[in-house]
Amino acid sequence: MHAIGIMILLMSGAAGSYFVVRELERRAVNAHALCRLLRECSEQVEYFSRSAADILSNCDISLLQDCGYYANKAPDSFLELFESCEILCPKSRAIVLEFARDFGKNYREEQIKRCRYYLERMSTQESELNSALPTQKKLAFSLLLSLTLIAVILLV
Repeated sequence: MHAIGIMILLMSGAAGSYFVVRELERRAVNAHALCRLLRECSEQVEYFSRSAADILSNCDISLLQDCGYYANKAPDSFLELFESCEILCPKSRAIVLEFARDFGKNYREEQIKRCRYYLERMSTQESELNSALPTQKKLAFSLLLSLTLIAVILLV
């Protein structure tokens, strides 16, 4: 009977580790998608002088889903998009919400500069997340399994 309880605890610790590591990986994917979206926006403004609604209506739905947007229709504005997105990293969320509030309030040249500015900030955030990812994955995996083993030892 104790063996079954021990196995359940070990399996739950392993499953917990798996889901935490997966969530950390989703943060990196999310940040990469946000960079791709900001790059796309910058190019659309620079080359075609498109509005937010035009950019978002022509945007690939898989890119929006990678950003954390799961609605069936394309949003009308970047603010609507980023407020309803499931953005996993608070710093990334702050950057894109600031971008969304600022978008469309300037002339074309200034808008291009602002897009590049926010893209640079988001790229820095993405590289920070990617560089910390291996360490965080190892830490999450070993910490959860260690806690599970401590629980097993205490209960036996």
